[in-house]
Amino acid sequence: MNAASGTKVKNLALAGLCTAFMAVVAPLSIPIGPISLTLSVLGVFFAGAMLTPGWAAASILAYICIGAVGLPVFANMAAGVQVLTGMTAGFLWAYPLMAALLAALRPFLRKERYARLDRAMQIARLSRVLRVAFRSLSGKGTGTLLDASYRCTP
Repeated sequence: MNAASGTKVKNLALAGLCTAFMAVVAPLSIPIGPISLTLSVLGVFFAGAMLTPGWAAASILAYICIGAVGLPVFANMAAGVQVLTGMTAGFLWAYPLMAALLAALRPFLRKERYARLDRAMQIARLSRVLRVAFRSLSGKGTGTLLDASYRCTP
C-alpha cells in the first residue's frame, strides 16, 4: 500500500466516523416548536475540524442520504425525504456547505489564533517590563524581573 492510498483510507475512515457521530448526536434534540434545538451543529463542526473540505461535505451528505433512505437520524428521530423538503430542509442542506467552509477556513483560523496568542504574550512581556521600570523608578523594588514577577510588594 502506498502513501496516497493510506491517506485515502484514513480520510474514508474519518469521514465514516464523522457520519456515524452525526447520526448519533443529531437525533438528540429539545423540541421547542417546529424547529428543534439539536446537537447536529456539533457534528458539522466536528466534521469540519477533522476532515478536508471535500471529505467533510461528503461525510455530511452521507448523513443526509442515510436519513433520506429512512433511518431516523434527523432531529426528533425523523426520517425520510419529507424532512429534506420540509420546514427544516434549509438547515440540513446547509450542513455540507458549512462543514466544507469550516474545513477550508481551519488553517487560517489556526494561524490567526496563534498570532493572537503571540500578540498576547508580547503584551504580557511589555507590561512586565513596564512594571519593572516603574518599580525601579519609584523606588519600590529592585527593578529585576524576579521582583516584578514573583513578589507582590505594595
